[in-house]
Amino acid sequence: MSWKGKPKRNPGVLESKRVLQAVKNKYVTQSAMFDHFRDKESFIFFRDYDQLFGTLHTFSYEYKSSKILTAVAQGKSVLAIDFQQWVRVEDLNAQEITGYIEESYKI
Repeated sequence: MSWKGKPKRNPGVLESKRVLQAVKNKYVTQSAMFDHFRDKESFIFFRDYDQLFGTLHTFSYEYKSSKILTAVAQGKSVLAIDFQQWVRVEDLNAQEITGYIEESYKI
């Protein structure tokens, strides 16, 4: 199954539903879905910042493991947080996360 490439139209509900149906009966890891959503070639990654409609960050929470993943748009680093440790006020190792805002230009 390929998740790359943007559809010709705004994906909206129908495209999101198609993706959910495609993975419904398959085991997809949190990391795989997270990477898909943060990939700038994914249909769900938007760069229409001039229209105030662009991906700023990606966030994922996996209930069973209490694992949080987050990254800034087009950032190379991923901040992984063990939510249970964080609730116990354990410090995070990360000092910062960075990304890149790249506008798409329509000619």
